Amino acid sequence: MPGTPAIREFPHDDAVWHIDWLGEVEQTGYEPKIDVHLSRQGNDGEAALVQAADAARVIQIGVGQLPYLCTGSRWRNGQRLTSSSQKLRKLRLKEIRFEDATIRRFQIYHSIGERIGRDGKPRNLSLVPSYAHPIPTCLGKTRCFAIEYQGDPYGIVVPAHEVARFYYGQSSALALAMFRGALAVAPLEVWDRDKCSITEIDGRRRAVIVRSKWMGDNDCWVLGRIWGDENARRGAQGIYESLLLASANRQRRFVNTDIPFRGTASWSVRAVQITESGGPPRWLVLEILSCSGAFPYDDLAVIADKDTSSPAAGDAAADDKSDGFPGVHVATREEANDKLRSDAPPSAGVRPIILLNPGGCFEALQGKCILDLPSKSGSRSRGGESWLTTGGLADMATGLGTYGESGIKPAKVVMAMDGKATAGDGDAEDATSEADRREALRATFENLVKITDALAVMKGVAVQIRESKLVGRIPLTAEPYKAQWAWLDSAAQRPRAVMVVDVVLGDRTASVIEFQQRVSDHCTLGVLVAKVPMLLADAAIVGILRKLALKHGVWKQVSEPGVRIVGLPHTRTTAEAFADAIAEAIKATDVDADADLSHAPGLS
Repeated sequence: MPGTPAIREFPHDDAVWHIDWLGEVEQTGYEPKIDVHLSRQGNDGEAALVQAADAARVIQIGVGQLPYLCTGSRWRNGQRLTSSSQKLRKLRLKEIRFEDATIRRFQIYHSIGERIGRDGKPRNLSLVPSYAHPIPTCLGKTRCFAIEYQGDPYGIVVPAHEVARFYYGQSSALALAMFRGALAVAPLEVWDRDKCSITEIDGRRRAVIVRSKWMGDNDCWVLGRIWGDENARRGAQGIYESLLLASANRQRRFVNTDIPFRGTASWSVRAVQITESGGPPRWLVLEILSCSGAFPYDDLAVIADKDTSSPAAGDAAADDKSDGFPGVHVATREEANDKLRSDAPPSAGVRPIILLNPGGCFEALQGKCILDLPSKSGSRSRGGESWLTTGGLADMATGLGTYGESGIKPAKVVMAMDGKATAGDGDAEDATSEADRREALRATFENLVKITDALAVMKGVAVQIRESKLVGRIPLTAEPYKAQWAWLDSAAQRPRAVMVVDVVLGDRTASVIEFQQRVSDHCTLGVLVAKVPMLLADAAIVGILRKLALKHGVWKQVSEPGVRIVGLPHTRTTAEAFADAIAEAIKATDVDADADLSHAPGLS
């Protein structure tokens, strides 16, 4: 699957392996690990499982990689494949009633009655029949939810670990916080509870989350739900508490949690049919793709506690500030052969590689952006912004860093919020048909991630998604109360979010820019190629974005000294074709190789 790096611990034998189930959790010092149960397939890819001693394996993977560990997914040589098992059905389960009266909690081997076998003797009727989805006996105490659907009290069965993954583990930071119990034992690693709030302003409920530096802005969509909904708070805390209780009682350490809201909602899922003969339709959900469940707030504002990266009222000018954290800052780049690993902690003091998770999708948040608020009081210092690129580190890990001789790059899986809901009607299969593949790539951040992945594997190319609030939105060109192109929704004052990907190709550098578009928009993807071999500064990109706003998103009407601006229409059908076009645009730009590079910032 595009955007998913290879996992080193998975088999690298050219065979196709399934994730059949997620099992027990082991608490370790730098990162809790979860058992991933794999099974190998036959040569035809979808035949019966190979009957061999090594046809099944259990591998411990750090929970920081949980966003990628979807039950039912298929892997080859550690890399996730786009297609899923044929026995999985992609469904839209509509109007599910998530109420205390309709949600039951069981162990996966729970018996729901008896039936008479062919020998005339009664047999227990299992919640999940073994013929539908075989689950090893050692996993029989897995916690799961049975949700009433279409009158059947067992119409939907979903394991608790999938609820934890989808609702509480969409990023490395969230997963580590939940499984390490940071909400209870170290809340300042997550947020400043005394400053968080949900208030009503002009008839809309606004959540304000003051996050720690360890959490990302998009993590606060989940944190705001935990703050404002008792069900979400109970579910988040229940992950760690269930593991702690099981360990104290010397029981198997399976995850337990709760669904983070109550009310009627719809799910898009990948599921296995577990209908008994003559019974109503019944589904075992292995992967939740999207959910329409409501959030306890309408708008979200995020304040990064002790963050000096963004301007605020009372700030000194950037050039007048001194370094708040002087010293050498080390950065590193993801290489094409880097793999995620869980056998050792990463190196501390090194800027983490950012990996996007485009999979999770909360439909209630579609089109929403984080509101702008001052992130801090006035500051006379600035965070260290110059990062020296270093070599010698191989592979990546998502756990807590160590200052020992690790030799592993730190990595963070972060949430990508713009992906469209993966909704489908009826029992539509996974959208990987020829017709879908021929469809042009839409202007979404998720597709830009795919293009970034395609660029990353090209020879001589280095890419990095730029993390900067300054270039995270289209600047306003008039008073905020006026309708203008910079607003994605002027009535709701919702700005157009921006994603920037920095590209280095030989002695040439470029910044690839995508921004949110309305349904009626048909704007192109922008490629900003510097005519000197150094990346554009944030301030330069902000200036170009302001010009773009005045030209209503038309790149060909924007010019900037020292920068070649190319607009690429969204007519290409594959990420690879887009990557080739971007590389050609960069190669076609003349570069002044004798320019002074003493202040070149490198990849930010």
